Amino acid sequence: MKPRTLIVLTALLAGLGLWVAWMRRDADRRPREETVRTGAPVLPGLELARVAAVEIATPARTNRLAQTEAGWVVASKHGYPADMPRLVREMRRLADLKVGARIRGGEDRLREFGLAPDGEAEDRPATVRFLDEGDAPLAEITLGGERRTGDPQFGGFPDGAYVRVGDGPVLLVGESFTGMPRAAEDWMPRQIADVRERLVSWIRVERDGETFGARRENDRWTMDDLAEDELVENRKVTSVARGLEYLRFTRLPDQDLDDETTGMDDPVVVTYGFPNGVEVEVRVGAVAEGATDRYLRLAARQGDLPSPASDESDGSDESEPADDDEAPLPEGPSLADFEKVAGWLYRIASYNADTFRVTREDFINRIVEMEEQEMEEQEMESPSPEADADEESPTPGEGGAPDSAEGEEDEGADEATEAEAGPDAGS
Repeated sequence: MKPRTLIVLTALLAGLGLWVAWMRRDADRRPREETVRTGAPVLPGLELARVAAVEIATPARTNRLAQTEAGWVVASKHGYPADMPRLVREMRRLADLKVGARIRGGEDRLREFGLAPDGEAEDRPATVRFLDEGDAPLAEITLGGERRTGDPQFGGFPDGAYVRVGDGPVLLVGESFTGMPRAAEDWMPRQIADVRERLVSWIRVERDGETFGARRENDRWTMDDLAEDELVENRKVTSVARGLEYLRFTRLPDQDLDDETTGMDDPVVVTYGFPNGVEVEVRVGAVAEGATDRYLRLAARQGDLPSPASDESDGSDESEPADDDEAPLPEGPSLADFEKVAGWLYRIASYNADTFRVTREDFINRIVEMEEQEMEEQEMESPSPEADADEESPTPGEGGAPDSAEGEEDEGADEATEAEAGPDAGS
Protein backbone atom coordinates (compact mmCIF):
# COMPACT_ATOMS: atom_id res chain seq x y z
CA MET A 1 0.00 0.00 0.00
CA LYS A 2 1.29 3.36 -0.94
CA PRO A 3 2.13 5.76 1.89
CA ARG A 4 -0.23 8.35 0.48
CA THR A 5 -3.15 5.93 0.54
CA LEU A 6 -2.33 4.91 4.08
CA ILE A 7 -2.31 8.52 5.21
CA VAL A 8 -5.74 9.13 3.62
CA LEU A 9 -7.25 6.07 5.24
CA THR A 10 -5.82 7.03 8.62
CA ALA A 11 -7.31 10.51 8.32
CA LEU A 12 -10.70 9.07 7.35
CA LEU A 13 -10.68 6.70 10.32
CA ALA A 14 -9.72 9.53 12.68
CA GLY A 15 -12.53 11.71 11.33
CA LEU A 16 -15.02 8.87 11.68
CA GLY A 17 -13.93 8.37 15.27
CA LEU A 18 -14.40 12.04 16.04
CA TRP A 19 -17.87 12.00 14.45
CA VAL A 20 -18.95 8.96 16.50
CA ALA A 21 -17.65 10.56 19.69
CA TRP A 22 -19.54 13.77 18.95
CA MET A 23 -22.78 11.91 18.26
CA ARG A 24 -22.50 9.99 21.51
CA ARG A 25 -21.88 13.20 23.41
CA ASP A 26 -24.88 14.84 21.78
CA ALA A 27 -27.06 11.81 22.52
CA ASP A 28 -26.05 11.95 26.16
CA ARG A 29 -27.17 15.55 26.31
CA ARG A 30 -30.61 14.81 24.81
CA PRO A 31 -33.21 13.47 27.27
CA ARG A 32 -34.40 10.01 26.41
CA GLU A 33 -36.63 7.51 28.15
CA GLU A 34 -34.89 4.56 29.70
CA THR A 35 -37.14 1.70 30.74
CA VAL A 36 -36.76 0.64 34.36
CA ARG A 37 -38.02 -2.30 36.33
CA THR A 38 -41.74 -2.75 35.88
CA GLY A 39 -43.72 -1.91 39.00
CA ALA A 40 -40.97 0.01 40.77
CA PRO A 41 -42.65 2.36 43.30
CA VAL A 42 -42.07 6.07 42.90
CA LEU A 43 -42.35 6.68 46.67
CA PRO A 44 -40.92 3.53 48.25
CA GLY A 45 -41.44 3.21 51.97
CA LEU A 46 -44.20 5.82 52.27
CA GLU A 47 -46.73 4.75 54.93
CA LEU A 48 -49.93 6.76 54.73
CA ALA A 49 -50.82 5.75 58.28
CA ARG A 50 -47.95 7.93 59.52
CA VAL A 51 -49.01 10.98 57.55
CA ALA A 52 -50.39 13.75 59.79
CA ALA A 53 -50.25 16.66 57.33
CA VAL A 54 -50.00 17.26 53.61
CA GLU A 55 -48.78 20.41 51.87
CA ILE A 56 -49.45 21.19 48.22
CA ALA A 57 -47.20 24.04 47.04
CA THR A 58 -47.57 25.77 43.66
CA PRO A 59 -45.99 28.99 42.35
CA ALA A 60 -49.20 30.83 43.34
CA ARG A 61 -50.05 29.38 46.75
CA THR A 62 -49.43 26.72 49.38
CA ASN A 63 -52.33 24.74 50.84
CA ARG A 64 -51.99 22.69 53.98
CA LEU A 65 -54.25 19.86 55.12
CA ALA A 66 -53.79 18.57 58.63
CA GLN A 67 -55.23 15.94 60.91
CA THR A 68 -56.88 17.23 64.09
CA GLU A 69 -59.03 15.77 66.84
CA ALA A 70 -62.08 16.68 64.76
CA GLY A 71 -60.65 15.00 61.65
CA TRP A 72 -58.81 16.29 58.59
CA VAL A 73 -59.18 20.00 57.90
CA VAL A 74 -57.89 22.53 55.38
CA ALA A 75 -55.59 24.31 57.82
CA SER A 76 -54.67 27.01 55.31
CA LYS A 77 -58.37 27.98 54.91
CA HIS A 78 -59.68 28.64 58.43
CA GLY A 79 -59.57 24.95 59.35
CA TYR A 80 -62.65 24.04 57.32
CA PRO A 81 -63.38 20.26 57.20
CA ALA A 82 -61.60 18.54 54.32
CA ASP A 83 -63.23 16.40 51.67
CA MET A 84 -62.09 13.08 53.10
CA PRO A 85 -63.02 10.81 50.17
CA ARG A 86 -61.11 13.05 47.78
CA LEU A 87 -58.12 13.42 50.12
CA VAL A 88 -57.83 9.68 50.61
CA ARG A 89 -58.22 9.02 46.88
CA GLU A 90 -55.52 11.49 45.84
CA MET A 91 -53.04 10.45 48.53
CA ARG A 92 -53.42 6.78 47.68
CA ARG A 93 -52.94 7.59 44.02
CA LEU A 94 -49.60 9.21 44.80
CA ALA A 95 -48.51 6.47 47.20
CA ASP A 96 -49.28 3.78 44.59
CA LEU A 97 -47.44 5.45 41.69
CA LYS A 98 -45.23 3.15 39.63
CA VAL A 99 -42.30 4.23 37.49
CA GLY A 100 -42.88 3.85 33.78
CA ALA A 101 -39.57 5.28 32.56
CA ARG A 102 -36.65 7.41 33.66
CA ILE A 103 -35.83 10.45 31.55
CA ARG A 104 -32.07 10.34 31.17
CA GLY A 105 -30.59 13.83 31.50
CA GLY A 106 -33.98 15.30 32.37
CA GLU A 107 -32.60 17.09 35.45
CA ASP A 108 -30.99 19.62 33.12
CA ARG A 109 -34.22 20.25 31.21
CA LEU A 110 -36.76 20.69 34.02
CA ARG A 111 -38.70 23.48 32.31
CA GLU A 112 -39.32 21.25 29.32
CA PHE A 113 -41.14 18.79 31.55
CA GLY A 114 -43.04 21.37 33.62
CA LEU A 115 -40.86 20.77 36.67
CA ALA A 116 -38.98 24.08 36.95
CA PRO A 117 -39.44 25.61 40.44
CA ASP A 118 -40.41 28.96 38.93
CA GLY A 119 -43.05 27.49 36.66
CA GLU A 120 -44.82 29.80 34.23
CA ALA A 121 -48.27 28.48 35.25
CA GLU A 122 -49.85 29.33 38.61
CA ASP A 123 -50.67 25.70 39.38
CA ARG A 124 -47.61 23.95 37.96
CA PRO A 125 -45.44 22.46 39.16
CA ALA A 126 -47.17 21.24 42.29
CA THR A 127 -44.95 19.88 45.03
CA VAL A 128 -46.68 17.54 47.48
CA ARG A 129 -45.03 17.02 50.86
CA PHE A 130 -46.07 14.29 53.28
CA LEU A 131 -45.35 15.20 56.93
CA ASP A 132 -45.57 13.29 60.20
CA GLU A 133 -46.93 14.50 63.56
CA GLY A 134 -43.80 16.55 64.19
CA ASP A 135 -43.90 18.11 60.69
CA ALA A 136 -40.89 16.03 59.70
CA PRO A 137 -40.90 15.15 55.98
CA LEU A 138 -41.85 11.59 55.07
CA ALA A 139 -41.77 12.03 51.30
CA GLU A 140 -41.85 14.74 48.65
CA ILE A 141 -42.88 14.55 45.01
CA THR A 142 -43.18 17.26 42.37
CA LEU A 143 -45.86 16.90 39.71
CA GLY A 144 -44.96 18.38 36.32
CA GLY A 145 -46.47 18.48 32.89
CA GLU A 146 -48.32 15.83 30.94
CA ARG A 147 -47.00 13.67 28.15
CA ARG A 148 -49.49 13.87 25.31
CA THR A 149 -49.79 11.55 22.36
CA GLY A 150 -51.88 11.63 19.23
CA ASP A 151 -52.26 14.34 16.65
CA PRO A 152 -50.59 17.50 18.06
CA GLN A 153 -52.80 19.61 15.79
CA PHE A 154 -55.76 18.71 18.01
CA GLY A 155 -53.82 18.81 21.26
CA GLY A 156 -53.45 15.04 21.59
CA PHE A 157 -54.54 13.29 24.75
CA PRO A 158 -52.86 12.70 28.14
CA ASP A 159 -50.62 9.67 28.22
CA GLY A 160 -48.85 9.98 31.55
CA ALA A 161 -47.07 12.75 33.42
CA TYR A 162 -43.57 13.75 34.47
CA VAL A 163 -42.69 13.73 38.17
CA ARG A 164 -39.60 14.14 40.29
CA VAL A 165 -38.95 12.84 43.78
CA GLY A 166 -36.92 15.37 45.74
CA ASP A 167 -33.78 16.20 43.75
CA GLY A 168 -33.86 12.85 41.95
CA PRO A 169 -34.22 12.11 38.25
CA VAL A 170 -37.21 12.98 36.12
CA LEU A 171 -39.64 10.06 35.90
CA LEU A 172 -42.48 9.25 33.58
CA VAL A 173 -45.56 7.73 35.22
CA GLY A 174 -48.80 6.45 33.78
CA GLU A 175 -51.03 8.79 35.81
CA SER A 176 -52.22 12.25 34.83
CA PHE A 177 -52.68 14.84 37.58
CA THR A 178 -54.75 17.48 35.84
CA GLY A 179 -57.64 16.71 38.20
CA MET A 180 -55.66 17.06 41.42
CA PRO A 181 -57.00 20.02 43.43
CA ARG A 182 -54.82 23.12 43.57
CA ALA A 183 -57.23 25.68 45.12
CA ALA A 184 -58.09 25.38 48.81
CA GLU A 185 -61.85 25.18 48.16
CA ASP A 186 -61.29 22.16 45.92
CA TRP A 187 -60.13 20.19 48.96
CA MET A 188 -63.44 20.91 50.70
CA PRO A 189 -66.86 19.29 50.23
CA ARG A 190 -68.83 22.08 48.51
CA GLN A 191 -72.21 20.74 49.62
CA ILE A 192 -73.72 22.54 52.61
CA ALA A 193 -77.01 20.61 52.83
CA ASP A 194 -79.06 18.11 50.87
CA VAL A 195 -82.48 17.60 52.49
CA ARG A 196 -85.43 16.43 50.41
CA GLU A 197 -88.36 18.83 50.06
CA ARG A 198 -90.88 16.16 51.05
CA LEU A 199 -89.43 16.09 54.58
CA VAL A 200 -90.18 19.76 55.31
CA SER A 201 -93.22 20.23 57.61
CA TRP A 202 -93.31 24.01 57.77
CA ILE A 203 -91.48 27.11 56.60
CA ARG A 204 -91.16 30.51 58.23
CA VAL A 205 -89.74 33.59 56.50
CA GLU A 206 -88.60 36.79 58.21
CA ARG A 207 -87.86 39.70 55.90
CA ASP A 208 -88.04 43.48 56.19
CA GLY A 209 -89.82 43.30 59.53
CA GLU A 210 -92.50 40.92 58.20
CA THR A 211 -92.95 37.31 59.30
CA PHE A 212 -95.01 34.80 57.36
CA GLY A 213 -94.99 31.07 56.82
CA ALA A 214 -96.67 27.98 55.47
CA ARG A 215 -97.26 24.45 56.70
CA ARG A 216 -97.87 21.19 54.93
CA GLU A 217 -101.27 19.47 55.19
CA ASN A 218 -102.06 16.37 53.15
CA ASP A 219 -99.23 17.09 50.70
CA ARG A 220 -100.51 20.63 50.15
CA TRP A 221 -99.28 23.92 51.58
CA THR A 222 -101.57 26.14 53.62
CA MET A 223 -101.28 29.41 55.54
CA ASP A 224 -103.21 30.55 58.60
CA ASP A 225 -103.50 34.25 57.84
CA LEU A 226 -105.09 34.09 54.40
CA ALA A 227 -107.68 36.71 53.39
CA GLU A 228 -110.93 35.75 51.66
CA ASP A 229 -109.50 36.51 48.23
CA GLU A 230 -106.17 34.68 48.81
CA LEU A 231 -105.01 31.17 48.07
CA VAL A 232 -101.56 29.60 48.60
CA GLU A 233 -99.31 29.51 45.55
CA ASN A 234 -98.34 25.88 46.09
CA ARG A 235 -95.58 25.80 43.47
CA LYS A 236 -93.74 28.79 44.93
CA VAL A 237 -93.82 27.44 48.48
CA THR A 238 -92.55 24.09 47.20
CA SER A 239 -89.71 25.91 45.45
CA VAL A 240 -88.65 27.47 48.76
CA ALA A 241 -88.98 24.08 50.48
CA ARG A 242 -86.42 22.78 47.99
CA GLY A 243 -83.92 25.39 49.16
CA LEU A 244 -82.01 22.82 51.22
CA GLU A 245 -81.74 20.36 48.36
CA TYR A 246 -78.22 20.23 46.98
CA LEU A 247 -77.26 23.58 48.57
CA ARG A 248 -73.61 24.30 47.68
CA PHE A 249 -71.17 27.15 48.26
CA THR A 250 -68.96 28.80 45.67
CA ARG A 251 -66.29 30.22 47.98
CA LEU A 252 -65.37 30.22 51.66
CA PRO A 253 -64.77 33.91 52.47
CA ASP A 254 -62.81 35.46 55.29
CA GLN A 255 -64.58 34.37 58.46
CA ASP A 256 -63.70 37.64 60.22
CA LEU A 257 -65.86 39.84 57.96
CA ASP A 258 -68.23 42.00 60.02
CA ASP A 259 -72.03 41.72 59.85
CA GLU A 260 -72.39 45.07 58.09
CA THR A 261 -70.16 43.95 55.23
CA THR A 262 -71.87 40.58 54.86
CA GLY A 263 -75.41 41.89 55.40
CA MET A 264 -75.90 39.61 58.39
CA ASP A 265 -77.07 42.61 60.42
CA ASP A 266 -80.32 42.60 58.41
CA PRO A 267 -80.62 39.23 56.64
CA VAL A 268 -83.51 37.34 55.12
CA VAL A 269 -84.14 34.45 57.53
CA VAL A 270 -85.83 31.25 56.37
CA THR A 271 -86.47 28.55 58.97
CA TYR A 272 -87.37 24.97 58.03
CA GLY A 273 -89.18 22.65 60.45
CA PHE A 274 -89.18 18.86 60.26
CA PRO A 275 -91.35 16.15 61.84
CA ASN A 276 -88.56 15.05 64.17
CA GLY A 277 -88.35 18.52 65.72
CA VAL A 278 -85.13 19.59 63.98
CA GLU A 279 -85.17 23.18 62.77
CA VAL A 280 -82.72 24.57 60.22
CA GLU A 281 -82.26 28.32 59.95
CA VAL A 282 -80.78 29.89 56.80
CA ARG A 283 -79.63 33.52 56.83
CA VAL A 284 -78.99 35.21 53.48
CA GLY A 285 -77.11 38.50 53.50
CA ALA A 286 -75.65 41.03 51.08
CA VAL A 287 -74.01 40.64 47.69
CA ALA A 288 -70.25 40.08 47.90
CA GLU A 289 -68.19 43.01 46.66
CA GLY A 290 -67.23 42.67 43.01
CA ALA A 291 -69.35 39.55 42.55
CA THR A 292 -72.94 38.35 42.26
CA ASP A 293 -72.69 35.79 45.07
CA ARG A 294 -74.44 36.42 48.37
CA TYR A 295 -73.31 35.59 51.88
CA LEU A 296 -75.07 32.79 53.75
CA ARG A 297 -74.91 31.32 57.22
CA LEU A 298 -76.75 28.24 58.49
CA ALA A 299 -77.74 27.02 61.95
CA ALA A 300 -79.52 23.92 63.22
CA ARG A 301 -81.29 23.30 66.50
CA GLN A 302 -83.69 20.91 68.17
CA GLY A 303 -87.06 22.58 68.59
CA ASP A 304 -85.91 25.94 69.93
CA LEU A 305 -88.31 27.91 67.74
CA PRO A 306 -92.14 27.66 67.82
CA SER A 307 -93.68 26.11 64.76
CA PRO A 308 -95.99 28.40 62.79
CA ALA A 309 -98.03 25.26 62.05
CA SER A 310 -98.99 24.72 65.69
CA ASP A 311 -102.75 24.59 66.21
CA GLU A 312 -104.53 26.05 69.19
CA SER A 313 -104.89 23.47 71.89
CA ASP A 314 -106.24 23.34 75.42
CA GLY A 315 -103.19 21.44 76.53
CA SER A 316 -105.00 18.12 76.98
CA ASP A 317 -103.97 15.04 75.11
CA GLU A 318 -106.70 12.44 74.87
CA SER A 319 -104.85 10.16 72.47
CA GLU A 320 -103.55 6.92 73.84
CA PRO A 321 -99.79 6.47 73.94
CA ALA A 322 -98.53 4.42 71.03
CA ASP A 323 -96.52 1.30 71.45
CA ASP A 324 -92.81 2.12 71.04
CA ASP A 325 -92.35 -0.93 68.85
CA GLU A 326 -95.18 0.12 66.51
CA ALA A 327 -94.77 3.91 66.42
CA PRO A 328 -92.75 4.98 63.35
CA LEU A 329 -89.82 7.29 63.90
CA PRO A 330 -90.51 10.86 62.73
CA GLU A 331 -88.71 11.75 59.54
CA GLY A 332 -86.19 14.52 59.12
CA PRO A 333 -82.48 15.26 59.15
CA SER A 334 -80.42 14.93 62.30
CA LEU A 335 -78.38 17.63 63.98
CA ALA A 336 -75.27 15.62 63.11
CA ASP A 337 -75.95 16.30 59.43
CA PHE A 338 -75.24 19.99 60.04
CA GLU A 339 -72.57 19.70 62.70
CA LYS A 340 -69.68 20.47 60.33
CA VAL A 341 -71.38 23.19 58.30
CA ALA A 342 -73.32 25.20 60.89
CA GLY A 343 -71.93 28.58 61.85
CA TRP A 344 -69.63 29.03 58.84
CA LEU A 345 -69.88 32.05 56.57
CA TYR A 346 -70.33 31.01 52.94
CA ARG A 347 -70.79 32.59 49.56
CA ILE A 348 -73.47 31.01 47.39
CA ALA A 349 -74.52 31.60 43.79
CA SER A 350 -77.13 34.29 43.21
CA TYR A 351 -79.67 31.82 41.80
CA ASN A 352 -79.45 29.80 45.01
CA ALA A 353 -79.81 32.93 47.14
CA ASP A 354 -82.92 34.05 45.22
CA THR A 355 -84.68 30.88 46.36
CA PHE A 356 -84.70 32.20 49.94
CA ARG A 357 -85.31 35.88 49.19
CA VAL A 358 -89.10 35.67 48.91
CA THR A 359 -91.94 37.89 50.10
CA ARG A 360 -95.40 36.99 51.36
CA GLU A 361 -96.84 38.11 48.03
CA ASP A 362 -94.80 35.34 46.35
CA PHE A 363 -96.69 32.78 48.45
CA ILE A 364 -100.12 34.17 47.47
CA ASN A 365 -102.38 33.66 44.47
CA ARG A 366 -105.36 36.04 44.55
CA ILE A 367 -108.81 34.72 43.62
CA VAL A 368 -109.66 37.81 41.51
CA GLU A 369 -106.60 37.19 39.40
CA MET A 370 -107.54 33.54 39.08
CA GLU A 371 -111.12 34.38 37.98
CA GLU A 372 -109.87 36.81 35.35
CA GLN A 373 -107.42 34.21 34.11
CA GLU A 374 -110.15 31.56 33.95
CA MET A 375 -112.46 33.93 32.05
CA GLU A 376 -109.74 34.63 29.53
CA GLU A 377 -109.17 30.91 29.08
CA GLN A 378 -112.91 30.32 28.62
CA GLU A 379 -113.12 33.10 26.02
CA MET A 380 -110.24 31.54 24.14
CA GLU A 381 -111.88 28.11 24.23
CA SER A 382 -115.52 29.27 23.46
CA PRO A 383 -116.64 29.20 19.75
CA SER A 384 -117.53 32.38 17.84
CA PRO A 385 -121.23 33.53 17.43
CA GLU A 386 -121.13 32.59 13.75
CA ALA A 387 -120.19 29.06 14.72
CA ASP A 388 -123.09 28.95 17.22
CA ALA A 389 -125.54 30.10 14.53
CA ASP A 390 -124.28 27.44 12.17
CA GLU A 391 -124.78 24.78 14.80
CA GLU A 392 -128.40 25.91 15.51
CA SER A 393 -129.54 26.23 11.82
CA PRO A 394 -131.41 23.14 10.50
CA THR A 395 -129.88 21.00 7.83
CA PRO A 396 -131.58 18.66 5.37
CA GLY A 397 -132.36 15.34 6.95
CA GLU A 398 -131.58 16.57 10.45
CA GLY A 399 -134.70 18.57 11.45
CA GLY A 400 -136.52 21.69 10.18
CA ALA A 401 -138.97 21.27 7.27
CA PRO A 402 -138.59 17.56 6.77
CA ASP A 403 -139.43 16.93 10.42
CA SER A 404 -142.55 19.19 10.13
CA ALA A 405 -143.75 17.32 7.06
CA GLU A 406 -143.44 14.08 8.90
CA GLY A 407 -145.50 15.55 11.74
CA GLU A 408 -148.27 16.71 9.40
CA GLU A 409 -148.38 13.26 7.81
CA ASP A 410 -148.73 11.68 11.25
CA GLU A 411 -151.61 14.03 12.17
CA GLY A 412 -153.42 13.25 8.87
CA ALA A 413 -153.07 9.57 9.50
CA ASP A 414 -154.63 9.93 12.96
CA GLU A 415 -157.64 11.84 11.58
CA ALA A 416 -158.22 9.19 8.91
CA THR A 417 -158.17 6.47 11.51
CA GLU A 418 -160.76 8.29 13.62
CA ALA A 419 -163.05 8.76 10.55
CA GLU A 420 -162.94 5.06 9.73
CA ALA A 421 -163.82 4.20 13.27
CA GLY A 422 -167.07 6.16 12.94
CA PRO A 423 -169.35 7.41 15.73
CA ASP A 424 -169.19 4.12 17.55
CA ALA A 425 -165.55 4.64 18.30
CA GLY A 426 -166.40 7.04 21.11
CA SER A 427 -168.94 4.67 22.80
